[in-house]
Amino acid sequence: MSTVSHEEFVDQLRAVLRNSSSDDPQPTLARIASFTRRAVGADAAGFSVLAPDGRLLTVGESDRLVITTDAMQDQLREGPGIDLTSATCSGTTDSRDLLTERRWPRWAPLAAHLGFRSLLSVIVPAGDLGQSALFTVYGKQVRQFVGTDVTTIRLVAAPARAALGSVQRESRPTGLPT
Repeated sequence: MSTVSHEEFVDQLRAVLRNSSSDDPQPTLARIASFTRRAVGADAAGFSVLAPDGRLLTVGESDRLVITTDAMQDQLREGPGIDLTSATCSGTTDSRDLLTERRWPRWAPLAAHLGFRSLLSVIVPAGDLGQSALFTVYGKQVRQFVGTDVTTIRLVAAPARAALGSVQRESRPTGLPT
């Protein structure tokens, strides 16, 4: 996490949320992704959901490369977004080094080729707003994320539930555990 105090962190998150619109949830999700990228020192971050036809879709991102990594996961049917759609998933997954990652033998080298070496993904529970989503942060360094980053990501992603509910009502995704 960055070196801002707890109070500064909360104030900055409130400002992001205050400037959000319920009319168009995707910019809100992109702002939350960008805030989280800065808060944990990531190089990119994004929210993903599954469409009714099973495609993995990016619904809010800090960087266009998140859209590319999601599209590669969708095409190859492997990667953290595909893994986290499993009902047996614990809700968090990470890769400390994508160049040596064995869970995703086709997707990981491609993500590394884009410049990402590590990642941390968490399920954002939907509660009564619909289906859960996936929130992933990417880093260009090996072992870029630490245990406290999971807590930070979950804290920041919690207010995203309302925006995710709006996106999901529009696209009607299915498949991620609730």
